[in-house]
Amino acid sequence: MAGGAKTDLQILTLASLTPNSLILNLEHATDKGITLCKGQKVKGFSGEAGSVSTVNLEAMDGGAKTELQASLVVVGVGARPNVELFKEQLEMGAMGGIQVDASFKTSDADVYAIGDVATFALKMYEGAMLRQEHVTHARQSASHAVKAIYGSTTEYDYLPFFYSRVFDLAWVFYGTSEGAEVVLFGKPEVGGAAKHGAYFVKDGKSGVGGAAKHGAYFVTDGKVVGGFLESGSADENASMQKVAKERPAAPADLAAQGIAFAAK
Repeated sequence: MAGGAKTDLQILTLASLTPNSLILNLEHATDKGITLCKGQKVKGFSGEAGSVSTVNLEAMDGGAKTELQASLVVVGVGARPNVELFKEQLEMGAMGGIQVDASFKTSDADVYAIGDVATFALKMYEGAMLRQEHVTHARQSASHAVKAIYGSTTEYDYLPFFYSRVFDLAWVFYGTSEGAEVVLFGKPEVGGAAKHGAYFVKDGKSGVGGAAKHGAYFVTDGKVVGGFLESGSADENASMQKVAKERPAAPADLAAQGIAFAAK
């Protein structure tokens, strides 16, 4: 399987998925007493005897510098696959991962790569390449690779998804949204958001994603290819997952139907 043979899928962040949902979550965090440091970056930490006491910030434009007093710092710096050791030994794929086939075998027949470091083809998206940073994929790819080693010829069939739970807000996203039209439904309200969302459509098929009682469908070429729903019930989330797998044609009144479209 040649790396980059298909277009790489881009999985959206909450911010790029639905701006309304971003605003909802930011306002909700503020209401809970969280201070958001916008337009700033961390330059370092200060402290004594192995304990942090200060976080040193700087404006993104290199301007003003500020300090935050702190007794605990949780560092979240993103994720980058650690594949340096294998770059001269294995074929590298798109998105910085190790290229694998449908069984997670690398360019070396005796080596398999799973989880975050593997770049693999999405069967339900015509072989588009993806590197997925998700615990479910890590577990499923490991199981799939072991079965392949023992002789299974079943192809890996994975549905991309993400979820988040913060305070009393929770959202889910299924499918993809690359180059898709966003169809919003519902209206988010801090402290009791109404259902809203969007379907993502491509080639008459759809996928789903989610955030609290509002959402969006992502549509490409007349098909729903992804969906987002916030604060949905277990049944509503399952409906969005089903839409993402089946990728149905998007009706003209998709926004008006809202979550009812996925629940059919």
